[in-house]
Amino acid sequence: MRKSFLALCALTLLCGCKRDRVITDTVSVNDWIYDRMKEEYLWSAQMRPLAETDRSLTPTDFFDTYIRYRQSPSVPLESDLYGDRFSAILFTGQTATRASASDDAAFGFGFEARQFVSGDQVLCGQVIYVHKGSPAERAGLRRGDCFDVLNGEAMPILQSRYRQILQGGKVTLKVYYPEERTISLVAQSYDDDPVLFDTIYLDAPRPVGYVVYNRFAEGGDGRYDRELEDLFARFRTAGVQDLILDLRYNGGGELTAARYLASLIVRRDCLGKVFIYKERNHSFGKPDAFESEAFLSAGQVDANLDAERLFVLTSGNTASASELVIHALKPYYGTGMTVIGRRTRGKNLGGITITNRRYEWELHPVTIRVYNCEKVSGYEAGIAPDVERDEFVGSGSSWTPGPTSSWNIVPFGDPTDPLLGEALDRLGGRAAVSTLLRPGTLNDTKSPAAGLVPPVECRMVLDLPEREVSEGRIVVE
Repeated sequence: MRKSFLALCALTLLCGCKRDRVITDTVSVNDWIYDRMKEEYLWSAQMRPLAETDRSLTPTDFFDTYIRYRQSPSVPLESDLYGDRFSAILFTGQTATRASASDDAAFGFGFEARQFVSGDQVLCGQVIYVHKGSPAERAGLRRGDCFDVLNGEAMPILQSRYRQILQGGKVTLKVYYPEERTISLVAQSYDDDPVLFDTIYLDAPRPVGYVVYNRFAEGGDGRYDRELEDLFARFRTAGVQDLILDLRYNGGGELTAARYLASLIVRRDCLGKVFIYKERNHSFGKPDAFESEAFLSAGQVDANLDAERLFVLTSGNTASASELVIHALKPYYGTGMTVIGRRTRGKNLGGITITNRRYEWELHPVTIRVYNCEKVSGYEAGIAPDVERDEFVGSGSSWTPGPTSSWNIVPFGDPTDPLLGEALDRLGGRAAVSTLLRPGTLNDTKSPAAGLVPPVECRMVLDLPEREVSEGRIVVE
């Protein structure tokens, strides 16, 4: 089932605690926050001594004032590239107003704001993807749909307002393009398969595999990993040697799932070699003490594609575990790997979730910094594409969606998609790939075809909180 925070998997550390009363006094809560962050936080050595802090502050202010590492405190947090932009503290008590990490109900689509007016007001939204089996798909929402009314409120509206609306359990959208209609949605649980779309192009000089992978998740009992391995087995059976991996809308997820996907892709002679290195607080600034994590071995992954050429499609929403996969594979592929699209988000960090039944707070500290096999990190400002392309068909700056609009986007798998088409051109030309292994998928309105969700900055995120590289640990005290 859908999880709002993708750290909810894998290893759970249980500290035997009885169901004690909930502790709410501010000083005690802040002491707990400090102790747990001191133990796990990547920048724990930079934390001020507890005696020098004001423990009477609200937990959120205490966290931001005395815990969160800032290298450049004078700039906005989002611009402090080498500080901690990603750790979070969430209130989970009865008066919490946002979705908690255990919520699994969602509308099942993502979108982007396509234009802003008066600084903070959103003029309209465009659906970028729709999850299979979700309320959005069942209601007929599709990739490319544009809407300008939310719950009866005509846009432009403030970003804070549309987020408030979309965090509720019900929403009504007025779609004005490509045809006018009203879509009413109720958030529900559904099976959120990370693969939004896949196909094989048969008419290229040799078969080309294409997969849109939306988040890194193993699924219950590793089910999503098994389904992904089945997909790669089909690629192998079809003779695929060149892969196009679409990570445009993938904001991250579980580190274990990222390693699994990379092991399915990488050249066979790289299996078992170093995938990444992890820097923790006890090895901070000491490369010789970094922890290594290897690709799976040949005996652990039967459907390794042994891809000869790899094309990765990216956007500003490509983040965290997606960036990790790109950064980890690049040294092994060199010129055999091409990144096409826009600069990625810039998140070379990962973390865990910490909860305690006695406190109404949930901690999401950054606990690792990620390095590739050459012990290089350094993509805090994002990974620059080798070939810069926008996903809109055509070019232009005005927002006028229509049959000839420069802002149109096409269904997944359509060779006229500028990013996909660029990759196909480099593999022999998009004109040669009219035949698909699964004919008809491009025009199937029930295939995944719509929307993205920006996090709290420029992506409008329906699945809060933001995804990240999760170590797969929830520390439950």
